[in-house]
Amino acid sequence: MIENFATFKIEKLNIPFVSPDGITFPRTVTVTLLNKNNEDIAYYELGYDSIYSVYQKIHENKPINLDYAYVENFSLHVYRKMFELEKHSVVNLPEFSARHAIFNARSSNNFSHAHFDNGNVDFEGAIFLNGNINFNNAVFGDGDKNFSYWQVRQADIDFSGVSFGNGEASFKNSIFLEGEKNFKDAVFGEGLINFNNVHFGDGDLLFIHTTFGDGKVQFKISEFGKGLKDFHYSNFGKGDITFEKSIFEKGVLDFSKIDFGEGRINLNRARFRCDTISFEGAELRSGRLIAKKADFGDAKISFEELEFSSSNVIFDDAKINDSEISFTEASVDTLSFAGCNLDKYIDLRVKQCVSLNLQKTTVRDIIDLIPGQSAVKIKKLNFKGMQLLGLLLVDWKQNQLYDLIVSQEDTTVEEKAEQFRTLKQNFFNTGRYDEEDYAYVWFKRYELKAKYRQHMKEKKYWYIFVFALQKLVFDKVGKYATDPVQVLFSMLVVYSSFSLTYATILFFKWGEIISAIGGAHDQISMLGRSFFFGAITFLTIGYGDFYPMGLVRVLSAMEGFIGVFLMSYFTVAFVRKILR
Repeated sequence: MIENFATFKIEKLNIPFVSPDGITFPRTVTVTLLNKNNEDIAYYELGYDSIYSVYQKIHENKPINLDYAYVENFSLHVYRKMFELEKHSVVNLPEFSARHAIFNARSSNNFSHAHFDNGNVDFEGAIFLNGNINFNNAVFGDGDKNFSYWQVRQADIDFSGVSFGNGEASFKNSIFLEGEKNFKDAVFGEGLINFNNVHFGDGDLLFIHTTFGDGKVQFKISEFGKGLKDFHYSNFGKGDITFEKSIFEKGVLDFSKIDFGEGRINLNRARFRCDTISFEGAELRSGRLIAKKADFGDAKISFEELEFSSSNVIFDDAKINDSEISFTEASVDTLSFAGCNLDKYIDLRVKQCVSLNLQKTTVRDIIDLIPGQSAVKIKKLNFKGMQLLGLLLVDWKQNQLYDLIVSQEDTTVEEKAEQFRTLKQNFFNTGRYDEEDYAYVWFKRYELKAKYRQHMKEKKYWYIFVFALQKLVFDKVGKYATDPVQVLFSMLVVYSSFSLTYATILFFKWGEIISAIGGAHDQISMLGRSFFFGAITFLTIGYGDFYPMGLVRVLSAMEGFIGVFLMSYFTVAFVRKILR
């Protein structure tokens, strides 16, 4: 393919021309293409015949072979006037071929309402010097349609309402410069649809309400220029759709309300410089949308009300640093941002999501999961390895965070502990201290569990005692100093247990609680004496009116120590609550 040309020179010669296929034309035309510096970049010698001779062949329903021809002012609109036909009457073009032809028209190269018979139709390598290109409402039969390697200098291209029939339709390696490219309401049949490596140029590209068959649809390594790129209301079949390594320049990219069918949508390594990208209300019945290592620039991306309930959306390692993304009310099976930098607001208030993957992400702004008008239904959530420099807007109860983390099948105990720790810090930063306590308790529990497993793996069985002691003292007694009421309850249990133990000892005469002052103190019952002595010992009051003997003396020393510890524990838990 030659470089883009800016202008051209034409010379008609009165000598016959024989094409490489052996077709003889009465005259020869030379075409020289020039770049913007007025330098020659290509030179062609082509066959030339009067356009009226071509019209006559069409009228006689003869095969049309314009391979290597210079075609001037081809217009079926003029043809219909010439033969007094209705304005939109069908014109048959049997066995049509215009390979490596060069078209030049004052206004329009018009193929509207043409009917191409079954069989291959070949426009490969055609060059359009002037004039719009109009295939509006044309009908192609079954067979391959080859529009590859086209070069269009500056023109509107209209394939709206075209029926392409079954077979491959290829526009690969074509260059379209400025002008509208319109495929609105076109219908592609079964077979490969190939727009690979197409340079669409600036101007609107319209695939509105276009129907694609069950074959593959390929836009791989294509360049979409500035302007509207509109695919909304289109329908795809069962084939894969690929935009891999394509480039989308400034403007709006609209995939809203599309039925993507059942194939895979490939956006891997694509580069988006668009202002807005919309998948709003799009549907994919089964398959996945993959945008690994794609670069979304600073686009605002909408997946609102997406219907991918049996399909996945994968952004792993994509560059979405400056993109604002919304999945409000979306239904998706798996949604993954693994390895992404999330520097702008991300709205993940989905309607339904089986699995949300935020592993190894770096969050510098806000990820919003707070339920709004409807619940956010997520069955699995994984954010191990997340660097949270911004905020997670989540609710411990409404988002069921405990269940989401502990139900993870592919994370270790250590990784679950790390996620609870991340939530703890996040709730602290947002001033949600009750939820911080929930996350902190489960972080410490899973951290202790991880240590226990590691010691058992190393066959250090003595750690069983240490584990049990830490579980009792730090967790059961006061939930790691997050619950002063729990500490008070534990203090009551300890005090009551020691008091009843003293009473038992006195009953069996294994020890004694003796009054140091006599009198009325000697009249106190055994149970009353046990509970009174238990209280002054637990609280370390030390009146001195009773003193222990025997086994009571041993237990009272233990109770005094435990009492001091629990009172300190309560003080820490209480102060922690009120100071926040």
